[in-house]
Amino acid sequence: MSVGVRVWALVAVLVAGLLGVVPAAQAKKYVYAPVVHEGEREVAWYVDWRESPSGDVVGHELEFEYGIGPRDMLAFYLVYEDRAGRDPRFQRYKVEWIRQLWEPGERAVDAGIYLEYQINDAAATADKIEFKPLLQKDIGRITLTGNGILEKEIGRFATGGTELAYAAKAAWRIHPRWTPSVEAFGGIGAIRDITPLSSQAHILGPVVDVRVSRAVAWQVGALFGLTSGSEDVRLKTQVAFEWY
Repeated sequence: MSVGVRVWALVAVLVAGLLGVVPAAQAKKYVYAPVVHEGEREVAWYVDWRESPSGDVVGHELEFEYGIGPRDMLAFYLVYEDRAGRDPRFQRYKVEWIRQLWEPGERAVDAGIYLEYQINDAAATADKIEFKPLLQKDIGRITLTGNGILEKEIGRFATGGTELAYAAKAAWRIHPRWTPSVEAFGGIGAIRDITPLSSQAHILGPVVDVRVSRAVAWQVGALFGLTSGSEDVRLKTQVAFEWY
């Protein structure tokens, strides 16, 4: 059996296992491109501040990433949260794998798949598995990137089936060193019982990616809630150090 057939077989099994019923999904944090760079190493620090009716939250994520092959990337995350001004508390580990399906520009749309496993630190809390198809298309100077998201709790403390969500980005490549864009994130709810629109989580806003140097990239953005079920404001920034 070829590598490509094995990859698609894994995807089919995972998606079949993910289908189920869950509460509404939350808006995500990243928009992932399907392109992998072999040998690339990255250390990144992500911080966001989220204002919502349930209280302010400051999130921190420390990422270690490595392009292990011409089409495969692995990453490891440490996730912390600070609620109501308290010291950051460790929340969970995340391990992710991205598989680039074909060479950029080989077909009409660049594509990849993403798998993630989350290990929660809190007692009596379920772990999670997440699957995303990754799509990207260049149209002139505009790059469109979209991720569909299926997330499922697993283990003895799992309480539901599958959350359905999305992440999308439209970037305007107007300068080699900085790129303005618009990002959108949303949680739609249960696959078999979609949450009413007003209770879904949808956020949208401007983001700027800055290439500080060959080895340093910086992102900053502000996103705003579009429904009563969304956080009111999310301010975010990330600094990444990259090398081969």
